[in-house]
Amino acid sequence: MLVSLSFLQKVGLLNEDYFLYFEEQDWAERAKQKGFNLGCSERAIVYHKEGATIGAGQFAGSSRFSDFYFSRSKILFTDKYYNKLISLSVRVSLLLTIYNRIRRSQYDRIPMLFKTMFSSREKLLNMAYKR
Repeated sequence: MLVSLSFLQKVGLLNEDYFLYFEEQDWAERAKQKGFNLGCSERAIVYHKEGATIGAGQFAGSSRFSDFYFSRSKILFTDKYYNKLISLSVRVSLLLTIYNRIRRSQYDRIPMLFKTMFSSREKLLNMAYKR
């Protein structure tokens, strides 16, 4: 990712509220609001070590850590940029994630996902992953 000094001065740094997931989307939204155009190179090649940060990968699936921060960041982003109806639909969509965790016998994740789903923005900002 390449950004100019002007971009950093006008848009600022990545928002640390997200920690993992959606920080780039937030940065892009703020850039668009400041009049920047986003672009990409279709010929660029990027190598990404899938799951290295979150303890998951192609064969391991998502980790509990990943489930927590993905759902938390998804809600924070949606609450910040979209109306209440869309925000509600994103929270309700977590029921599909919960269904999948039941299907995979990952019962230990369900209370955390429900807590994330029903927390206010302020509570989400103060929540951190607990083992």
